[in-house]
Order: sequence, then structure tokens, then C-alpha cells
Amino acid sequence: MIDKEMFEESSTKVISTDGPRFKQRCSPQKAHEYDFLAARPHLEHTNSICESSAHMVKVILGAGVYGVHVGFTKTGVLSGGIIMLIMGILSALAMWSLVHSAQSMYGRIHVPVLTYPDLFEAAMLLSPYPRAKKYARCCRYIVEVTLMLYLISCCGVLHIFLARNCKQLLEGNPYRDSAVIYAQSMKKYVIVVMIPLLLGAMITNLKNLTPFVTTNIAYIVLATGVIVYFGSKNPITADDFTKFRSFGGLCQCLGMCVYSLEGITVALGIENHMTEPKKFPYVVLGSYIFATTVLLTVGIFGYFGFRVKPVAPIFVQFPWTQ
Repeated sequence: MIDKEMFEESSTKVISTDGPRFKQRCSPQKAHEYDFLAARPHLEHTNSICESSAHMVKVILGAGVYGVHVGFTKTGVLSGGIIMLIMGILSALAMWSLVHSAQSMYGRIHVPVLTYPDLFEAAMLLSPYPRAKKYARCCRYIVEVTLMLYLISCCGVLHIFLARNCKQLLEGNPYRDSAVIYAQSMKKYVIVVMIPLLLGAMITNLKNLTPFVTTNIAYIVLATGVIVYFGSKNPITADDFTKFRSFGGLCQCLGMCVYSLEGITVALGIENHMTEPKKFPYVVLGSYIFATTVLLTVGIFGYFGFRVKPVAPIFVQFPWTQ
């Protein structure tokens, strides 16, 4: 419980350019009284719950959805499915907890919008531990660098997947060339694919991205149906569901599931552009139910259809004669 005199003393501190960027305006118990939505007049084009859910689904179902079957072949269908469900629940809870904490912080410092570095810095400055406050700015830079490296690496994986799919579409079977020729040819496609990706990255308004997101989700559903078609053509036995391969494969599957279900890096961005940000839990619930269902479907049927030599993305394994 916060001492009243300590709270009054901390709330009277003035922010300077050389001092803390955030100060406590009210106690945690009264933070919910702050109407942060009314303090966001600069947002002209906000998103509804359905639009926000679509953006969240697209973020979760990125490049990982087309490689999750590789993780299932490493450990087995049953263990892979259990890991996917557990990680889906944990990821959803982590995302909801993060946004709930951010909305509480809005009220404590009376700031309607916070980025991830802002949230971390504010949490450190309002910490009851004096030593933690000294490292608030340093922790902010750590978060910024970590997010930058993570997003660059994730986008790089998607970039390679798109380049490989374009190469297969235009040239045919990607495995008929030697490794050297294949690598040289891939460089050209990587450069070409980079152009539309850079143009798309310049669109910062989520409202303008909604049509592209909706089209992409429809494409994912169609691709999932094709994977189910090819996977269901192979014989399925009870031993395929219960067979466990190895502990190392289990760890690999765990890493792929975490990568495939990750969406927390854009949670605050989506929440900041919502018409009703307090209903963000509905976005988390709907998007993770849909995304986990798609990932399980791709993982299970991708396992049955292409378990001999699984390769990501799964599209390059589709038969050429059908």
C-alpha cells in the first residue's frame, strides 16, 4: 500500500528535459478513473473490434504458419498439438496482461498513448525500488534495440519465404538446380520482392491496411484448405497421433510454436488505434482462437501430407502433377 505522504511528494515532482520523462499523477487504485480514450483526439481513423482482430490474426499468422508442420514432424502430432494449445493460451494471456498493465499506466501518469519503450521506462520510474529508477533510460534503449532486432529478423524470414515462392512459381521445381545456382537465383528474387515490401512498410495507418489484411486472411484460409486436401489423401493411423519422436524434436517444435504464435510486439500499436480499446480482450480471444485453429490444422495435415522430408514453406512441397 502506498504511503500518502510519499505519494504526494512524488506527484509534485516537475518533469525537466534532464529528469524523468514520466511522473505519477495518481495512485494505482485511482488509475481507472482516467479516461485515456477521451485524451486521444489525434486519432481520426480508428479500428473496430473486427478490424483490430483481423490485424492481430495477420500478425500471428505470418511466415510461421507455413513452416509449423516441420515442428510437428520433429516431435509427433499429439505432442505438437498439445504444445501448440499451451503456447496459444500463454501467448494470449501474456498479451492481455501487457495491454492491461499499459492501460493502468495510462491512468497513473495521465498519458493516453504509450509505446513499448515508454511503458518500460514509466514502469521503472514508478518502481518502489530507488535503484531501478536510475536504469529507466537504459532499459528503454534495451527495449528499442531488442524490438528492432526481433522485427528485422521476423520480417527477414517472411522475405525469404516470399522470394522462394516467387522463384517456384516462375521457374518450376526449385530442387532441380544445384545449391550454387539456386543461391544465385534466389538473390535476384530477394531484391525484387524487397521493393513492394518497402512500399507496404510506408503505410503507417492501420485503417489503410485493412483491405490488404482481409485479402491476406482469405488467402491463408484458402491455402489451409489446400493443405488439408493434400494431407487427407495419405493414410492416417492411430500410431501417427500417439508416436513421440525425441526430446530434441520437442524443443524444436516448441520454438516453432512460439515463433508462429507471437503477436505481442504489435499489441500496443493495435490497442492504440482501436475505437474501443477497453475491449481489447475480445480481440485477443477471437484472434488467438482463429490463429491457433489454423496453425493446428496446418501442422496436423502438413504432417500427414509431407512428413517424409518436410520443408518450409510448405507450398514448395506441393505435387507438380496435381
